[in-house]
Amino acid sequence: MLPRVGTAQWASLREAGIRTVADLASLDRRKALLVQALPKSAPLGQLIANAASVAPETPIKKVVRGSARLAALVNSGIVTAADLVSVEPVYPHLHGKPVGDLPTLIDLAWIATRGSGAPYRQRGTAETAAPRADVEVDIDMECDLDGTTYLWGTLLTIPSGRKIGVRQGYRPFVSWESPSRWTEYSIFNEVWSWLIRVKFAALERGLTFRVYCWHESAEVSKLRRGAKLTGVPGVLDAVNAFVSNAEVWVDLKREFARVALSPQGLSLKQIALSAGFHWRDTTPGGDHSMVWFDDARRGGAASQQRLLDYNEDDLRACLAIRDWLDTNDLPSLPD
Repeated sequence: MLPRVGTAQWASLREAGIRTVADLASLDRRKALLVQALPKSAPLGQLIANAASVAPETPIKKVVRGSARLAALVNSGIVTAADLVSVEPVYPHLHGKPVGDLPTLIDLAWIATRGSGAPYRQRGTAETAAPRADVEVDIDMECDLDGTTYLWGTLLTIPSGRKIGVRQGYRPFVSWESPSRWTEYSIFNEVWSWLIRVKFAALERGLTFRVYCWHESAEVSKLRRGAKLTGVPGVLDAVNAFVSNAEVWVDLKREFARVALSPQGLSLKQIALSAGFHWRDTTPGGDHSMVWFDDARRGGAASQQRLLDYNEDDLRACLAIRDWLDTNDLPSLPD
């Protein structure tokens, strides 16, 4: 099992005889570039047949016409008719099929079966560092089964130690009451006011400011939902401007995927483990947190603390991943 392999890709690979991750890892990545780059209007099988009809040493530019076709072949190391004829049958079989980014799938398979299994840097990536700031806030929300947010967790970090009038560390905005529009509205107001306060405290001191989350769709949608609950004109516009500002809002999952390849997918729990981070809870997870909240809203102090610890650890995991990326220590894939 690999990320990015859906049913269509799986079926195409299986029909070509690629049935295991090890099979996929054994493919020649450079030749696989043909499957991705060669136009569908130039069936690879037909090009190979054309090359077989001429002398082996014939330059490929005399066999194949069209700049796009020639570029795809040359970039795959094919410069003569003999090179093209030697292409294994699996590649013509896959050409034009829905296999997605085959070279990247081969890299993922190689990491899983022949590499360490941990993330490697993307090809062509010299530096892996994510965008950083003088003042950094990690943010993560928790919601009930019906989608009502009951907790916004924040982690304020100022690496330089500069004072901005706001306490560093973890700060939760939480309601242990039964979730309602009122409680969601209330904690949104608190966290949004706090974010704006931190932002302006940083900017007025000439410091850069960024907010980080892992996979922004959840946090962005809940911030927008909270803004709508206020009923105050302009709040939703302000939220939209905030989360669309690339100099302020950072989806760390997207940044990680830009510089790294992970055969385990892009789960925060998996990636943070590779960064050396460990949760205090033995069973951390969003599904479990919903179960814990059922007891927490009934006054269960242990469950309340468990949720806060879990939420804080999610935030510290994001910080750990940024610090890890800063080391530029991800291994490189072989040529």
